[in-house]
Amino acid sequence: MRTFEEINKKRLENLNKTLKNIHKSPMYRDKYNFEIEELNDLSELRKFEITTKEELRAYSPSGNLAADMKKVVQYHETSGTTGKSISTWLTNSDHQVWCDEMESVALKFNENDILAIRFPYALSFPAHIIQDIVKKAGGVAIPIDSRGVVTPHTRVINLMLKLKITTIACLPLELIMLAETAKLMGYDPKEDFKSLRGFYTIGELLTKERKKQIENIWGVPVYDNYGLTECGVVATACENGHLHVVDENFIIEILDPETLEPVPNGEKGIITISNINFEGNPLIRYYTGDIGRIVDGNTCECGKSSEIIEHFGRIYDIIKIGDQEILMQELQDAILKATGDKVSPFWMVSFNKKRLTINFEESDDREVLDKKAAEQEISNLLGCECKIKLNKYGELFDREKLLKMQLTIKPKYIADYSQTSDYPCTLNDLLKGYGTF
Repeated sequence: MRTFEEINKKRLENLNKTLKNIHKSPMYRDKYNFEIEELNDLSELRKFEITTKEELRAYSPSGNLAADMKKVVQYHETSGTTGKSISTWLTNSDHQVWCDEMESVALKFNENDILAIRFPYALSFPAHIIQDIVKKAGGVAIPIDSRGVVTPHTRVINLMLKLKITTIACLPLELIMLAETAKLMGYDPKEDFKSLRGFYTIGELLTKERKKQIENIWGVPVYDNYGLTECGVVATACENGHLHVVDENFIIEILDPETLEPVPNGEKGIITISNINFEGNPLIRYYTGDIGRIVDGNTCECGKSSEIIEHFGRIYDIIKIGDQEILMQELQDAILKATGDKVSPFWMVSFNKKRLTINFEESDDREVLDKKAAEQEISNLLGCECKIKLNKYGELFDREKLLKMQLTIKPKYIADYSQTSDYPCTLNDLLKGYGTF
């Protein structure tokens, strides 16, 4: 295992190699219109301006391509949920780098694995990369697209049983949806899927409490990852659940959103990424909009020395109530700590400038939630007034749709009542107009 100093030495080497070729990208040729000298220390990276999503959108699809198009073998782009899609082009070398990144997670595939790939296949990258990884390991890849209409949740459950699927790669919410579908079909997620040995997740915030919730439902471990279509898988879970930065491929800075200066170690800020082992679309100081912090990797017992990223959600998902700002990670963990399994796993949050309202459903096994105690605990954890609305089982989310339709959108949990007069009251309302659900 390499030391952190050895990793940083390799990072500096890769950074200088990237900077030497950066002017092949039209975007960076315009942005850094000066001669770039070799850097002697990673701290010198700060003299370069940040790269923004707006710049990447403006130059997409090919304005940040730094490789000859004849070397390009694969194309992906972001979903476009927060603006125009951002393009990413991969060379053969980039494809192998991305495979190595995804492969560095503690969940190791082998010749006995039958992997259900429940990511979207259209344009996003995880499904395609992980399919290559499991085949290389000698296992079987089952493409079960999460955005098509051919494989609804019921068919996935049947495939899990029929094919004795060992692992599933998907968004965290999908694992809750599949568990609910299994129950509707008369199966026990923890008892009736004995071939399962683990889940590979990426693409959605997974907090400690939610990870624990999913593991309790299914009885197998979840291995989470942090990545972006713009630059690949940045950090992967070790056996202790910590997200370690993928060694020499990335330089991570945490910047103050007001000053754009690095924050002290351990403090929260905006995750800013330089991907320094990427031919097609190199990125220098990419300001992601994701909130996070860096923890010393040597504190982890797994033996890895690279930094640990803690992800708290996106900056545009911050809930503001009075002077209080609530991050998605804080919201999820507060809800799950206060309610446990005394409510169903489906919930929806609405808020205005004065208070937060959380809609829950009663648990299907009729455990009783102490509503006042839960309200008080969540209010204390979040530092704002919180009210709970407890609905009957099935009122907030119509589970019959899981038996008939395919969910074709990214997860959505929050309704901002301060910005609209069209008030969604259930998850079904919140999801209207998106895809086929």
